[in-house]
Amino acid sequence: MTTLVTAPVHTRPALDSWEARVLGAPLPARVAPAGAVSPRQAFQEVLHGYAGVLDLRPPSRRRVEGELGLGRVSAVAGPRLADVHVDPTQRWLVLSSTGRTAAAVARDLRDGGVDALAVTGGVRGWRRTGLPLRVGVH
Repeated sequence: MTTLVTAPVHTRPALDSWEARVLGAPLPARVAPAGAVSPRQAFQEVLHGYAGVLDLRPPSRRRVEGELGLGRVSAVAGPRLADVHVDPTQRWLVLSSTGRTAAAVARDLRDGGVDALAVTGGVRGWRRTGLPLRVGVH
C-alpha cells in the first residue's frame, strides 16, 4: 500500500498565479505600499474620474511601451519635471515605466500638498495586470 504524505497547509509556499487558476484557490491580496496604488486601482480611479494621470515617461518611451488605453491622461511631463504643473485640488496618479521614478515624484508632490500616489510597477505593472495599452500612438 502506498502512503501519500503531504505537508501541512501552513508550511506550503503560497500558490503562484498558474496554480491558483488551475486549482481554483484564491490568490493572496496584493496591497500597494503607502503612497501608491495598484494598476487595477489606478485604472478604476481614472475610469470613474476620481483622479488624473501624470505620465512621466518621455514621448519615445510612451511610443514603445504604449499609452494607457483610457484616453484620459491628464498631464504629461516634459523634459524638465520642474515645468510640470498639476491642479492641487485634484488627486494625481503618477506613472513611470517601472514605478520607481513615479514613487519619488509622488512623494515630492505630496510634500508640496498635492494628493498624489504612484502606480506600483509603472507601465510594466499595468501591462502585467492585463489593463489596456495602445502601442505605437504618438
